[in-house]
Amino acid sequence: MGSGEEGQAERVRGLLNQLWQERSLDPLQQLFWSELNYEKVNSPIPRRAWSKTANEALSEDPRVFASAGKENDFKVICSHLNSDKLLLGLERPVIKKLIAEGHDYALFVFANKAQDQWHLVNPGENPQA
Repeated sequence: MGSGEEGQAERVRGLLNQLWQERSLDPLQQLFWSELNYEKVNSPIPRRAWSKTANEALSEDPRVFASAGKENDFKVICSHLNSDKLLLGLERPVIKKLIAEGHDYALFVFANKAQDQWHLVNPGENPQA
């Protein structure tokens, strides 16, 4: 790894550490928008037609936070759980619904209510909805 790549890797690690310490989206914004040069999106995904389970798992609508790739088809989607803990049982119905709505090429970022716990989920190339 060259010194430039090592420096970037160190900055990314630092931003991920800040994400867990600061309890805000600022380090996530800096990571994707500045460090990794993703496109800024920051648009909500309405939950109007969602199941009760998926809808109640979240404290607010998920947001397409950033995008990248050919025609910006890869999305980073940020969701805040309506829970003090990160629970896979709450994340799963949200991911399934987002994939069913066409967000199948994405990185899903979950935070608990206090935003002091984060989970990044990459469902892979062919996720099963």
